[in-house]
Amino acid sequence: QVYWVSAHNPVEQLRRSVSEFQAITPFRPIVPVGSAYIAGSWAPTPADVVEFLQTAQSLNLSAANFWEWANCRTNLPEVWNAIRDYPWSGQPQPQDITQQYIAALNTRDPNKVVSLYNPNAVHVTAARTIQGSDQIRNWFQTFFTSILPNATFTLTNFSGSGSSRFFTWTANSSAGKVSNGSDTFGLINGKIAYHYSFFTVTR
Repeated sequence: QVYWVSAHNPVEQLRRSVSEFQAITPFRPIVPVGSAYIAGSWAPTPADVVEFLQTAQSLNLSAANFWEWANCRTNLPEVWNAIRDYPWSGQPQPQDITQQYIAALNTRDPNKVVSLYNPNAVHVTAARTIQGSDQIRNWFQTFFTSILPNATFTLTNFSGSGSSRFFTWTANSSAGKVSNGSDTFGLINGKIAYHYSFFTVTR
């Protein structure tokens, strides 16, 4: 049972659980059970359950499960649909661009983030608009060292398909936290061509 109640980090929790369980002798097959229920004011998001399933596949687990059917079907229809529609197959599913972006942020490496962008991409915030790989790389260098140093980023939700995505995110860092991250991607050939980002850092 891998329940990420009060958080939105199923990837981290599943990887840790599998690693610890595999260290036990004798080793047993693992079928992880994820969160699909409401606990107080907390509930999993569709992005959570998709990340959980993708990670289970990337770890070569044979199956995954969720707790629990009645609560999810009745009270969390979007989560139910995300589980129902997930295309489980013998091969791991590629991550959505929003998940790739958050994973790149968590490396705190500007080059890994920039690799997701079109070379002539435009990045817009309330403060400024920049264009091109070099300017975007410089901005993320500042972002990682001055705005949100040592931050951990969490994708809280995403929607859209084809050439557009909307997603929300949070972050915790040594300089403060973000609880209202709200971004939009415009994509060309799977790369970010337009990125509008809104967030507020609070202490």
